[in-house]
Amino acid sequence: ESLNQVIELFNEKLKIIYIIRNGIEVVASRMIKKQFDNFTFEENCRIWAYSEKIVRHAVNLPQLHLVRHEDFLFEESLAKTYKRIFSHVGITFEPKCIEFVNKNFCHPTSLSKNDDDKKNLKFRSERWDKFTEKQKKIFREICSDCMDYFGYQIPSL
Repeated sequence: ESLNQVIELFNEKLKIIYIIRNGIEVVASRMIKKQFDNFTFEENCRIWAYSEKIVRHAVNLPQLHLVRHEDFLFEESLAKTYKRIFSHVGITFEPKCIEFVNKNFCHPTSLSKNDDDKKNLKFRSERWDKFTEKQKKIFREICSDCMDYFGYQIPSL
């Protein structure tokens, strides 16, 4: 309902860039950020899984542009990603944005030195390995449908 109200208020002037990121990474990051201390693991899973409902509701709206987080991580997809975003919001593409991103990459919730290398997404599976067996079960129960919807894999048992 909130989204519908915002769209009604701003109409065609509203532009939404919705960035979806692998749920394992999101939940792991939320678990170590101070501002999310008051949320349980289960609540963090539910918050991320709610992304599916938002996108399913808004996916066909002309105001929405869905971007995958990983599209920001690789040189070969970065220009295309920024061009699509700039086009969506109606501004001229600036290659300097790509230069800035490449020179200033940081990962505020690094779990290891491998997290800081944007080229090494394979090491992000370490985040799954940090979950307890109980947390992995909770994650599967709450986030499986959303992970499937967005095309992300949950590691095998």
